[in-house]
Amino acid sequence: MEVEALDRVVKETLNAIERGQDAIYDIAENTRCELERVQQDLITTQCETLETVQEIDKLTRLEKQSQLSLVDVSCNLHQYDEVMVKEVSGVSMDLQVCLLALQEQENNLRRRRMELERSMKRLSRTVAKAETLITKTSIVLQFFQGALAQINVKLDDLQKQDEGFKIILAQEEERRRLSREIHDGPAQAMANIVLRAEYCEQLLIHEPKQLKSKLEELKDLTRSTLQDIRRIIFDLRPMALDDLGLAGGGCVACLKILKNGTACLLNCFYSAVRGGTAEPSNWLFFESSKRL
Repeated sequence: MEVEALDRVVKETLNAIERGQDAIYDIAENTRCELERVQQDLITTQCETLETVQEIDKLTRLEKQSQLSLVDVSCNLHQYDEVMVKEVSGVSMDLQVCLLALQEQENNLRRRRMELERSMKRLSRTVAKAETLITKTSIVLQFFQGALAQINVKLDDLQKQDEGFKIILAQEEERRRLSREIHDGPAQAMANIVLRAEYCEQLLIHEPKQLKSKLEELKDLTRSTLQDIRRIIFDLRPMALDDLGLAGGGCVACLKILKNGTACLLNCFYSAVRGGTAEPSNWLFFESSKRL
């Protein structure tokens, strides 16, 4: 009866954790979507700001020319009729009004850009916290699932459960490391590639002379990102594991460390001998020991 009650409690706890994990995951996904929307709004605002600044520069030049014309008319009133004087004055005033409106628009765009940047930082922190909570709840959930599977096992199996929990922790740590490596490496680089591509689109419209150099930088960044992705894929499943097994793969890793000038020692106990010939892992271990 006590075992059944404990089993029921564990199941209810698992259900509660799963519901909480789903809720946190929804929050993370919604926040991530909002972050992408804010990033797109920021790019649009930056482009609008650039266009507004260029328009202000153009109107500023026209307004200065209009002021010079107005000064010339004022100094030589006897050479111009009243209609011409009013026309020159009206053009100058219209340009000033348009210039003030554009300057106000620029200020509003800059304020919006600052607000979007603050929102991006806040949303990024929220996503990071949500991902951390998901990882922690996943660890707890897997631990309880393991406990539920072992609930009728004798007390002497507790040590195995502890080892299983450590394996789960190691797996989650590896998942976090891989997620962090992909997020900080290829994911960030791909986001940067997208932003640079959108920037190149704007350059094609406004500054085509700078487009070639920016495209070269974009190609270099793409190649570097591709190399990082290939490295991550290779690290996930090194070919040495398939060819030589775990022991042999460890020896190969040891040799790579030695090439970098770092001392290491790999204790490898591998006794399988076929036809009087040692396995490749034994030979590799012998070679790595000699190099040490």
